[in-house]
Amino acid sequence: MTNPSAIGRADRVFKREAEPAVKTPPLAMSFHEWLHTYAMVRVGNEYRRYSVEGRQPLFVAILITDYVLGNDVSYADEATRLAVLGTLEYGTIIQDAILDVCGGAQFGKTILALLFKVYMGTVKFRGVMYCLPDDDLVQGIIDMKERPEVLEQIPYVGAMLEEGKDISKVGRPVNRKGAMLYTDGSRTAVSMMRGLGKFPTSFSADAVVVDEMDDVNEEYADFLPGRMTSSDLRFLMHIGTQRYDGAGQNGLYLEGSQHVGYFTCPECGRRHNPEEEWPGIARLSVTGDFSPEDPRLDDAGNFVDAEGRKVAKYKPEYTYYFACVDCGAPLDREAIVYEARQPERIPEHRWSVRVSQMCCSALPVRMFVSDWCTNAVKQKKKRASFATDRLAIPSSADQKLTPAILDKSARVEPYIMALNRAGGYPRFAGLDTGDLCYFTVREDMGAERKRLLWAEQMADSDVRRRAVQLVHTMGVGCLFVDAGPLRDLARWLALKLNNLESVKISRVEDWEKKRIRFKGGVEWDGHKGVWLNLRCATVEFSLKPGAGVQQQARLTPDNEYIYPVISCNRDEAIAAVVDELLTAEDGLAEVSEATGELRTVPVMRLPDANPNGSGVMEVLRRHYLVGSRKEKDKDGKEEHFVDGVPNHYLLSSVYARLAETVGARYVGGTTQAGFRRFGGRRASRVVKDRRRRCLDG
Repeated sequence: MTNPSAIGRADRVFKREAEPAVKTPPLAMSFHEWLHTYAMVRVGNEYRRYSVEGRQPLFVAILITDYVLGNDVSYADEATRLAVLGTLEYGTIIQDAILDVCGGAQFGKTILALLFKVYMGTVKFRGVMYCLPDDDLVQGIIDMKERPEVLEQIPYVGAMLEEGKDISKVGRPVNRKGAMLYTDGSRTAVSMMRGLGKFPTSFSADAVVVDEMDDVNEEYADFLPGRMTSSDLRFLMHIGTQRYDGAGQNGLYLEGSQHVGYFTCPECGRRHNPEEEWPGIARLSVTGDFSPEDPRLDDAGNFVDAEGRKVAKYKPEYTYYFACVDCGAPLDREAIVYEARQPERIPEHRWSVRVSQMCCSALPVRMFVSDWCTNAVKQKKKRASFATDRLAIPSSADQKLTPAILDKSARVEPYIMALNRAGGYPRFAGLDTGDLCYFTVREDMGAERKRLLWAEQMADSDVRRRAVQLVHTMGVGCLFVDAGPLRDLARWLALKLNNLESVKISRVEDWEKKRIRFKGGVEWDGHKGVWLNLRCATVEFSLKPGAGVQQQARLTPDNEYIYPVISCNRDEAIAAVVDELLTAEDGLAEVSEATGELRTVPVMRLPDANPNGSGVMEVLRRHYLVGSRKEKDKDGKEEHFVDGVPNHYLLSSVYARLAETVGARYVGGTTQAGFRRFGGRRASRVVKDRRRRCLDG
């Protein structure tokens, strides 16, 4: 008799053909039914049967989950299924679906995800990979939440669980930190909890849950879908608080269906999203009866009458409720309906749900009013915490731009982005390079009035043709280009648009000290170390703060030609573009050179509509928002604008502003004289040979 193989031994242990040793819920049981049958939640010092009553937004997430898994979703009425799922049909597994649960604090998102992990392992016998920002959080979540609040509260689970066990490729049980092996004697499933402090490898799953995406290394998170390659489900779920506009969890929300909750006024029919109507949606009643004359809450934490006069302040003994902001009729917080703001993403199986505490009727309005009046109105940081925790709306003191600031810029002088040469004002362009390149054009109308005229994304393979075409089509006077990573491209554009190949510098003796005028009027002044009438230059962020802008003449790799390089400090260059969008109410008190008074409107105007219905402005706004965030160095001493994030349109706008500061002011076929300095002092130097270049390797 031959010895059994390793796989055979594992099969005897974990996949016995006998009757299951543990009685488990039926395979067809929905997540919704399982939660309300087996799961428990802690309320105070006791545990109660799980219920979505009073936490209506979680019902939406559960419904989507059941639909993706092919479960029965008839427990939801037809209107809800159509609004959330876009269909009344169900029963088939939805492959490659994404669900982003984007919420405030303490509404039960982590517990729901941990229960999903157990449900998948013990009912569906599918593996889930639960990811946290780092390994330090893993043991804390297991010890403080998963064991006491989930595993120990469901009796049958303990009989199935072997904690810290995984199955190797050959079928052997192995020890693995964060692993949960579930078996009923005949079927097995392995779930894994791990931190994303490194690239995720050596584990396969049917579903992946990422908790607190704002703190996760996105580079590592990009590899998570690959962990589900062998599955027929491949369900990706992100849960977490939204802290930053356009980035992290909020970035995922914006890419999805954007389901939000609405109350409908029973009197006038006005629809209200409570988090966006805060604080005016909150009313105070001294007697406990509701009246349209009851005062409403304002931004300063006071209750005011219809004329805005202060009539009351917060007191614990008063009654607080939500009312229609138009007619004052009280709103039924339990009658909330979730609808998608981007319903076109539903057929793509790309759901996102904003879970505000204010959409949870179990949480009292008094709690929100108390926090607002006693904390949020007093400090900017506390107001930001209120927005993220209570409203589920991103807010961070580290982020210089907000959607409201960008909206204000678009309202100053509304216009539509258009590809044209009309105008009469100088135009400047910037190009941020990479696998995808981002091109922006701005117009200087004088008197502190500037406009973003065009924004376009293009492939690196097409950028030479398209960038030159846009320069000529839109009458761009000067284009500044990211010096790296596409260095050959940046040099090529600088040589071509400046006609620098009209002079072989190797034939000019002591060129560094001479004035060299190229065909078309571009000139290198070696005595002053500056370029005149520039049509294109490469830009590198290589200087320390306060160094201003340096102009260089740098040799091409073959030492045959020279081309311009503009150097400056990255933070100062980005801050200059961000400041153009800020006014005194945004924290930038600046006296207008034109009027001599405090500037109250932004310098930069943004388009209020996309060309031909494209989504370029949505992407540009996200790049501006994401790129305007600052973070401290590792030593915690200095702040810098974040790097390694999708900020490409912001950077291309930085290059365009530098072009406006240094380059030619070209209008209607003629070059206008004029040079304006870009902050600090201006310096220049000449790089004579390749050995001294810092970028050309």
